[in-house]
Amino acid sequence: MLGLLAYPGAAPAQAATVQVTVSLYRVVELSCDEGVGESCGNDYYPKFEIDHQGLFDGKDDYCCAHGSDFTTNWVHQKTVDTSHNPVDIHLELWDQDDGSGDDVIHWATTGDYLDVSFSAVNDRACSSSPSMGSTVQAASSAA
Repeated sequence: MLGLLAYPGAAPAQAATVQVTVSLYRVVELSCDEGVGESCGNDYYPKFEIDHQGLFDGKDDYCCAHGSDFTTNWVHQKTVDTSHNPVDIHLELWDQDDGSGDDVIHWATTGDYLDVSFSAVNDRACSSSPSMGSTVQAASSAA
């Protein structure tokens, strides 16, 4: 289970940009298969990409959360041109390993990543790769 919150920040009417914030606020570990030499549970960290502005690797800032059910403080923000609507949001969840390379967590039914399009005009998020047991919410801040 994963919670996602994306919202545009308040901006003056004449502004050509808006702040888009993505918050991952809860992770529930459904299973753990660390493999040889690593113990369960997983040591999680996120990767974010907002509006195709480059993948932010949260390993240095957010690694390594662990537990079978925990609340996170994982937040990433980008300034987005208001003509980019909907805004594409790409999310990855990773497991840090000491004895081998880090592993991507398989958390979406269509693969390893969660891709969401967020419409700042309609304040709606619609997932193009639905996540298993995920909660996707959208909210906006009115100016």
